[in-house]
Amino acid sequence: MQNKKIQLIDDLIQLATNKIQFTIDEILRDTFERPTGTTCIYAILFEDCFKSSTLRQIIIDQLLALWNTWEDEGFRANQIRSWKKFSDEERLIVQRIWNYVGEKAEKQYQIDSLIDKHRREMDEKIQIKEKITKCLEIYCQNACDKQLYLDLFLEMETQLKSEIVRSIKIPNEIRILQPLADRLNPLEKLYAWKTFLAENRRRKHFVTIKNLFRLIFYAFR
Repeated sequence: MQNKKIQLIDDLIQLATNKIQFTIDEILRDTFERPTGTTCIYAILFEDCFKSSTLRQIIIDQLLALWNTWEDEGFRANQIRSWKKFSDEERLIVQRIWNYVGEKAEKQYQIDSLIDKHRREMDEKIQIKEKITKCLEIYCQNACDKQLYLDLFLEMETQLKSEIVRSIKIPNEIRILQPLADRLNPLEKLYAWKTFLAENRRRKHFVTIKNLFRLIFYAFR
């Protein structure tokens, strides 16, 4: 009789969960974007009473599809930003959910590794943008083509808010300035620079950004 009661409860749970449907946006929200341990999805994944539920397998399959998409295309910048802002508790919830999915799919790594890979790629692009922006503000305030570069940075800034990180390209015009910025930024406070820049400002000498080469040669004479 006890076994029949348990079977009846399982059947009722199965019938009830078969009526539930989640959109992919709801699944993504509850398992990654705004994770908590009190959602219906979290309960279905980890409560024993749902272990034989068809809905649990459906959710796992949809999560795995998301994981495979992240592997192929990468994360969006806003998803990486959210991850970086998560509390320890939120990260533990994300890790528990997605590593559970990874185990079911026999993935050879945990979700943290995939996130960190794309986080490093995003941080590198942000650092390049910030480093060269600083360099232009310090050494090229009167450059005649400065606005061109500021427009390129503005476009990058827009992309770094929501686009897929892997799809964000650093324009060649910016890329070629990277080694110059690496050498120039540490020299910001040298007296020779201040003297040179003050003299050029007095002359109102407008140059192109690429004339940073000339400044480098001056600095290392």
